[in-house]
Amino acid sequence: MTVYKIVGSVSIIVAALIMYLEMQKYENLKIKQINAFILLVEYIKSQIECFLLPIDTIIQSCNDDLISACGINADHRKAKTLDELLASARFYCDNECADIIKQFSADFGQGYIQEQLRSCDYYRSELIKQRDKLKEKGKKENKLRLAICLSASFSLILLLI
Repeated sequence: MTVYKIVGSVSIIVAALIMYLEMQKYENLKIKQINAFILLVEYIKSQIECFLLPIDTIIQSCNDDLISACGINADHRKAKTLDELLASARFYCDNECADIIKQFSADFGQGYIQEQLRSCDYYRSELIKQRDKLKEKGKKENKLRLAICLSASFSLILLLI
């Protein structure tokens, strides 16, 4: 009977640790998506700055890995604007970051080249601020997540024993 209690207790602790790792994986996915959007904005800026390409050509020439890292599931070669491209995006980041990205796509393409380049710089810096804020928040909440998972598992073990 004692063996069953030990095996059950270990199983509960392992399940709690797996839950903690999944929560960490989701937090890392948020940061990865923000980094992908930062790279997308940098890519758009470089294509405008160097080659003076229109947005539909820039979107079509984007790397598939970059598009999928942004959480966009649709075929990006069919999109003509950033709004069309982001219509199929699944945002893992918080609403504030998603609003920045949506605002960038709404504002983009409505001005001269210099205005578009300044817009890219501004939204890139805003996304970097969001990423840094999310990383700082993640560091603080990391220990809290682990403590909650382990304390919940130990509480369950105490109730079952």
